Amino acid sequence: MKRPIPYGFMNYAELVRDNAYFVDKTRFIAKLEEIHNPVFLRPRRFGKSLFCSMLHYYYDRAQEKRFEELFCHTWIGKNPTTRHNQFIVFKGDFSEIGVHQQITESGTKIGYSSVKRIVHMAREASMDHESV
Repeated sequence: MKRPIPYGFMNYAELVRDNAYFVDKTRFIAKLEEIHNPVFLRPRRFGKSLFCSMLHYYYDRAQEKRFEELFCHTWIGKNPTTRHNQFIVFKGDFSEIGVHQQITESGTKIGYSSVKRIVHMAREASMDHESV
């Protein structure tokens, strides 16, 4: 069976599930933990979304049971940091903002969507809404 080339993949778990070709960039996770304020500046189609998805699966405590499945074949899977699967990760998606929308309309949409996600995540993490 041919392995797919991961053009357009934005979800790390799908890439692993489909056994797509993958250049292991997980070594950078340990390096990122040493940087105080990291910023990702790369051109379009350079894998920023896929890398952020990989960080999501690495740090999100809701994904802890999948750590071996998702990272066993990588450098970070063999050399995990103490921070893996230690955080509640909020995933925001700015692609939902339309180019022609007004700023207030976009802000309202993002705000409403974000609050819904945070409440949902808090419920999944067994937190009461007062502590969020």
